[in-house]
Amino acid sequence: MKKNTICPKCNSKKIGYLKNVINKTDSNSPSVAVGYPKAPVGITVAGTKKMFGLSITQITGVGELEAYFCTDCGFFETYVKNPEKLDFEQIEGFKMLKL
Repeated sequence: MKKNTICPKCNSKKIGYLKNVINKTDSNSPSVAVGYPKAPVGITVAGTKKMFGLSITQITGVGELEAYFCTDCGFFETYVKNPEKLDFEQIEGFKMLKL
């Protein structure tokens, strides 16, 4: 869809674009995922630091995602905006697939 603006599932030409895609978080707080201006967008890394004797997990955005979707059937594709700028090996949960 990104290159030819045609849905690969239903051949529709009604394609929408989302400039930023918010990450799903493990938090139960809706403000983290919806509408919060400092919510991590795209690909994130988590790090833990000690503060006042407590372990605090800090999530840092390292890459942005964009999405294309079919407004007829709902097919949805997500892309990393600048993959050449990311160090994928540093992203928690990343695994290179072997072909």
